[in-house]
Amino acid sequence: DHAAFPDQSPGRAGLKQRVAYLFDAFDPQWTIHDIVAERDIVVVRWSHSAVHRGEFLGLQPTGRKFTMRGIDIYRVTAGKMTEHWNVVDMHGMYQQLGLLS
Repeated sequence: DHAAFPDQSPGRAGLKQRVAYLFDAFDPQWTIHDIVAERDIVVVRWSHSAVHRGEFLGLQPTGRKFTMRGIDIYRVTAGKMTEHWNVVDMHGMYQQLGLLS
C-alpha cells in the first residue's frame, strides 16, 4: 500500500486495519463517481461525507461534518489487489473541520 497510514500493517491485515480506523473516526457515506479499468489498473474517483466523531491521525474529534474527495488507483494481479495508491483532499477536509485558519 503506497498510501498507508502511520503504523499501518502491510498487506491484507493493513487494509482491514485502515478500514476499521476510518469507520472509528468517521461515519462515511461514500459516493463512487467513476470507475475506470485498463489492463491491470483500476481507478476509482469518489467522495464521502462524514462526521468527525473519533481520533484521526492525532486529531481529536470535532463533531463537524465534512465532504472529502479522492482518487484511488489499484493494481490487480491474478484477481487480487497487489498495489494501492491514493490522493485525497486533506487540506479541504482540515478547512471544513476548522483546523486551518
